Amino acid sequence: MNDARVLQLSQAIQRYFDGEKGEMLAILAGSLAMLILAAGLFIHFRDGFARGFGLAVLAGVLLFSGAATSLLLRDRAHQAVLLEELQAGSAEGVAARESDRIEVVISKYPAYRYASLILGAIALAAAAWISRGWVMGSAVGVLLIAAAQLTIDHYSEARARAYLQQVWHGSSAAQS
Repeated sequence: MNDARVLQLSQAIQRYFDGEKGEMLAILAGSLAMLILAAGLFIHFRDGFARGFGLAVLAGVLLFSGAATSLLLRDRAHQAVLLEELQAGSAEGVAARESDRIEVVISKYPAYRYASLILGAIALAAAAWISRGWVMGSAVGVLLIAAAQLTIDHYSEARARAYLQQVWHGSSAAQS
């Protein structure tokens, strides 16, 4: 590959992983905000709703922050390896492997959407049929988590698709 393609791939990799890092930091900040909200409700009201909401939020925060932390650690090392391989003249291999990897990542988004929608539907059904405070609080917490997941995945998928186009075709357009 020529120097322009190596530079383009290097910039695409940098933009993608910078976006990924920003998203993971936003998830961690959002998780903290959700925990503060849940704790505030519990401290102020100490009722079934606050307990159910808090437990659902805690479960979601553990999942979100665990995944975000794992990705932050893994991505830094992966990005470094990609950039080293580019500098060593392995641009073709980097482009091929990253295309394959991102295609797998993109292929998983529909499953994530369906899982979020199913969890949301279960939460709505539980809230509709069981009017206990802890169930209502849990349902609201699960709906908040499902909405957050759908939002996160929307932007994550858009960034992955833009990155894939840049890796495949060498487009130098900025990512969405």
